[in-house]
Amino acid sequence: ALAAGKLPLNVTERLDDWARFGAGVAENDVSLLFGHSEPLPREVRTSAHNWYLDLAYNFGLIALMPIVALLVATVFLAWHKRSRLGNELRWLVGIVFFLIVVDANFKVMLRQPYPGLFSFFLWGVLLSKLQALPRQRLSGKCGS
Repeated sequence: ALAAGKLPLNVTERLDDWARFGAGVAENDVSLLFGHSEPLPREVRTSAHNWYLDLAYNFGLIALMPIVALLVATVFLAWHKRSRLGNELRWLVGIVFFLIVVDANFKVMLRQPYPGLFSFFLWGVLLSKLQALPRQRLSGKCGS
């Protein structure tokens, strides 16, 4: 299929799923903010294969706000304390961001019992360790 310039079947199915669920999210103002009262029938599709899109389809964009705020806070903490991160903490940052950002965009693993618990646990450990680091002092003079 790739040699003929076509996408593999599993990739086209995934893109179709994302388009179907994305259209459902943006269907109207109510579904955009609060989601749908019933999920898609299992005969149509079981999930969007994207945790964020699946959450937005079922519960609306309001449900994404706490997760996005927590993700922004994590990025903020990691960035501002980057000079104080040891190698172990850098690895933990990388693993958590892979699980939360990359892996969750291709699977609904955060709603599955074991992978979801593991990912959120690691995220909590990361936040705890980042908050325990001392604040970085600003160097340089402001406004001489």
